Amino acid sequence: MRLVITEPTQVAVDDADVASLRAEDASGSFGILPGHADLITALTPSVVMWRHADGSERWCAVRRGVLSVQGGRQVSIATRQAQCGDNLAALEHAV
Repeated sequence: MRLVITEPTQVAVDDADVASLRAEDASGSFGILPGHADLITALTPSVVMWRHADGSERWCAVRRGVLSVQGGRQVSIATRQAQCGDNLAALEHAV
């Protein structure tokens, strides 16, 4: 899948090799795999996690936002602020 996370003035993430994604909305944490049904939801302030096919993981703290899945192959997140990094503990503190 392809993941694109955008802020008002820039693209924070554009990753075309995503095997799975985990995010959080008002109902709780949820996962997205390739082939997922189309979806749109409002995210809470949280850390989005995604895994590549090789097993490596990435994280990005988002300050709320809107997540959409299109065609089971594209996940887009529009947020006011995104902070990506390799240190999960630091990102959770930022949230």
